[in-house]
Amino acid sequence: MFQPNPTPNVPKQSTLRLNIGLLALATAASLARADLPPTVLQALKAAQIPATSVAVVVQPVDAGTPLVAHNAGRAMNPASVMKLVTTYAALDLLGPAYTWKTTAWTENAAVDGNLNGNLHLRGSGDPRFAIEHLTALLRQIQVRGIRRIDGDIVIDRSVFNIPAIDPGAFDDKPMRPYNVGPDGFLLNFRALRFTLQADNGRPACSWKRRARACVSTTSCALATAPAAATGRI
Repeated sequence: MFQPNPTPNVPKQSTLRLNIGLLALATAASLARADLPPTVLQALKAAQIPATSVAVVVQPVDAGTPLVAHNAGRAMNPASVMKLVTTYAALDLLGPAYTWKTTAWTENAAVDGNLNGNLHLRGSGDPRFAIEHLTALLRQIQVRGIRRIDGDIVIDRSVFNIPAIDPGAFDDKPMRPYNVGPDGFLLNFRALRFTLQADNGRPACSWKRRARACVSTTSCALATAPAAATGRI
């Protein structure tokens, strides 16, 4: 016959500790739901941003409750926080050690430093491919004996098969770097910065690449094989 277990005899001291623990958890949850710190509220006020228009959640990854939760349940425009979704997808699909490869292909072998044919540069969609990476790739080509190209330099962007996009569709600012669409052979973010200044009383224009600080995730390779062309420079 099945008999239920008798109710354990819990000491009063243990019951008191349990109640204190539950009270502490309830207090922590209440603090987490409290308003933003005064310094944050002051900064929002100085920027003329209502606190009701901001959602903030601060929570350690190993904690069960947040330290700060302000408007946590309200729907907001995610803005740059959306990058967390694409970053998670990239780590899940590609892995943390993935590197993009920009390769060079030739239709014929070079003879005495002369390549009789086209040189194909095949992109892999590297979002941070910059002029210094292209320079390093061209040096490798020279090291492998190609000094002159009697043909075209063909850019292969076929890794991405996507329709053309309108860069101004998002905010009517097509020249902004963040509106550049995916490109199989993206160079320097398609972004240049021009500076207009006087040079001994004469106008002068200088340009440089968009400033950035990053660790290169690009590796380059050179191969000899036919390649399909998708564009030319």
